[in-house]
Amino acid sequence: MPFAPVNDQGAQLFFKDTGAPPGSPTYPTLVLVHGTVFHSDIFALMFPFVAANHFRLVMRDYPKSTPYSATELAVIQSGDFTSRSAFIAARGVEIAAFLEWFIKEHDIPPLSVVAGADGTGDIVTGGVSVSGWSYGNAIILSFLAHADKLSGQTRDFLESYLRTYIIYDAPCYAFGIPYHPELYSPLRDSTLTPKQTSEQFALWVSSYYAYSPRILSHLDSFNNMKEIITEMAKIRDPITDPPLHQTPTLLRMSAEEIASCADTEGGPRSHVPLLITLNREVYSANTHDALVAPKAWLRMRTVAVWCDMSICDCVLAAAHLTEMLKMWPSTGRKVEVRRMEGTNHFAHWESPESTVQYFASIV
Repeated sequence: MPFAPVNDQGAQLFFKDTGAPPGSPTYPTLVLVHGTVFHSDIFALMFPFVAANHFRLVMRDYPKSTPYSATELAVIQSGDFTSRSAFIAARGVEIAAFLEWFIKEHDIPPLSVVAGADGTGDIVTGGVSVSGWSYGNAIILSFLAHADKLSGQTRDFLESYLRTYIIYDAPCYAFGIPYHPELYSPLRDSTLTPKQTSEQFALWVSSYYAYSPRILSHLDSFNNMKEIITEMAKIRDPITDPPLHQTPTLLRMSAEEIASCADTEGGPRSHVPLLITLNREVYSANTHDALVAPKAWLRMRTVAVWCDMSICDCVLAAAHLTEMLKMWPSTGRKVEVRRMEGTNHFAHWESPESTVQYFASIV
C-alpha cells in the first residue's frame, strides 16, 4: 500500500499516484492536497488524462492515513490558540516530510531551468509543484510558512525540486480572511441543526453562482473591499432554473460516488472545527509567512486560480488576494491570479480533462 512516513511517532500519510508518464524522463510532478470532507477520490476522474499531459499527479489522502490521536482531536475541537497553532504547523511539516520521502523513494526528476535559444524564454523541466484545493491551501500555506522548522538539509533538498504553488479555489478561511456576515454560508448559519448544516453545505458548496460582469472581469477595479462585498452579497442563491450541467454537482453524483470520495465521519469530527472555531490569526499568520515574507524557496512560482461560478467565500478570497497584492512588499512572492471560467468549486469532477489541461499549463 502507498504510505509515506511523515514523523518520528510513526504517522503515515496514504497517497495515490498516477505514476511517471511514459516517454517523459524529465516530467514535472504535481502533489495535490484535498479539502474538507472530500478526499483524493474527488479527483479520480482526472486520472486518465494526466499521462497525456506529461505530468505526474500525486494526491495526499486522509481516510487511510494514520488517524489523529485523542490528544490531537482534543486540540482540534477545543484547544487554545497556542496548541492549535502548533497543530496546523505540524501538518505543514508533514507535507515537507512527505515531499522529501516521495522524491527520494520515486527518483523524481529535479527541477531544471535552462535559457531558451534566441531569447525564447526559459525551458523548465522536472521538479515538484504543490497545490491545495479549498481548505487544502491552509495546509500548503503552513508548509511554506514553517520552512524554518525544517533542517537546513531538507530545505536545501526541496530547493532543488520545488517549482510552482497552485492555489486552487481557496476560501477566505484558508488565508485567515475574516468572515463577512453579509455573505451567506451554511457553516455560519446558527439556525440550522447539524444534520441540516450537512445537507445545506453539500448543496451550497457544489452549486453554480452567477456573479456580475464587474466581479468576473475586473476584480481589481473596485475602490475597496466593501464595494466588492456589497456586490457579492446580492448573490446569496445559486442560479435559478439552471441547465442540467449547472445543477449542484453532488445532486448529479450517485450515492456510491459520494461514498467513495467523501469522509462523512472524519470530516465533521476533525475538519469542520478547523474551519469554524479555529482562530483566524493562525491562518493569517501562515499566509503572511508563506507569501508576504517567505522564508525559503523564493524562486518557486505562485499561481492563484479562482473558479468564477464557485461559492462566494472562494471568489471573495480571490478578490482579497488581488487587493493584498497591491500592497505587497517587493520581497513577497510574486503571485499571478488567474480566473478559471464557467466552473464551480468542483471543476476537477465536472470537467476533468480540461482541468488537467489547465493545471498542465501552469505546473
